[in-house]
Amino acid sequence: PPFTAITEVEMSNDLSVATCYVSVLGSDEQQEKCIQALRNAEGFLKREVTKQIRLRIAPELRFSLDRSVEEGMRMDRLIGEAMGRTVSSTNAEENDHRSE
Repeated sequence: PPFTAITEVEMSNDLSVATCYVSVLGSDEQQEKCIQALRNAEGFLKREVTKQIRLRIAPELRFSLDRSVEEGMRMDRLIGEAMGRTVSSTNAEENDHRSE
């Protein structure tokens, strides 16, 4: 199963709705299946949340895919690639100057 984490929860002003942002590191299909599984388990999850935080009324749980972790990893990879090219270019120039 793909790595899955709740990255943020936003509560409505009246505490009736909790929007849960979920990061799923996997394929698009795995991400969609994970979100659907969470939606299917909403009743169970509502009961557990209500027990843990002692609410009189369980909030409606909404699950939304959070791509920020995935995007952050992509940006880190791109920066690393750009820095690698810069370092390689700099090393090549230094070697050219040394051979003169």
